Amino acid sequence: MGTFGSCLVQAGKLISSKITAKMGIQAKNVGSDMSGPNVLKVGHDVFTEKELEKNTRNSDALLKQIEEIEMRKNKLKEENAAVQKLITDLAHLQDRSQLEEKELESKRVDLGSSPENQQAIDALNADIQKLKQTAQKAESQLDACFDKADQIELVVEKHDQEIQKLEEKRANLTQERNNLIQWSKENPGKPVVIVEGAILAETQIIGKHSEKRITDIVRRSKISEVLCSSDEARGLGIYEIRIGTF
Repeated sequence: MGTFGSCLVQAGKLISSKITAKMGIQAKNVGSDMSGPNVLKVGHDVFTEKELEKNTRNSDALLKQIEEIEMRKNKLKEENAAVQKLITDLAHLQDRSQLEEKELESKRVDLGSSPENQQAIDALNADIQKLKQTAQKAESQLDACFDKADQIELVVEKHDQEIQKLEEKRANLTQERNNLIQWSKENPGKPVVIVEGAILAETQIIGKHSEKRITDIVRRSKISEVLCSSDEARGLGIYEIRIGTF
């Protein structure tokens, strides 16, 4: 059982119960000889704790999505780098082929049309044709590479947009978390258990910063979480569960 307010049990006994109440617990009697021990958790903001846990799960899930998209994006970038290198290599091949083609055409012009040079001319023509084919093939491959690079860049851009949206959602969750924490600080709980009758041994009292197991029966008790009395412990912000009677 959990409540944002206080838990008030005016009659009967709390038996084998696990109760969480931010503003404390007040009961007639706690425990019995025949039942298991009770666990009384006070000062805790159950609602805020659950919301913070939910917030953390959602934020972690978004982070995982971002990391997965980043991995896919990095693989695309590696693929694009390989495509860009191929584009550079093909451009060099095309330029070199066209340059060599011009050089061979110049040689062919120098040979003129004399019959005795026909064999050399035919050889030059064959080489020129091969260079033309090489340049054309490089151009065709370049077109395909440019198309591939454009497709990759579009997908990378889409991934960037997805990441931006997810990061905005995480930022909203971070703000929500900060608001919850601030609200919890501004609305502190009351870590106190008041028992008008008897509280039996083995009852466990859990405050926000400390806990204690009752070792002997205590009657008409007020059990509170307080700063430790020593100056050193108080300076360190150390708390303890203190048992008082009334």
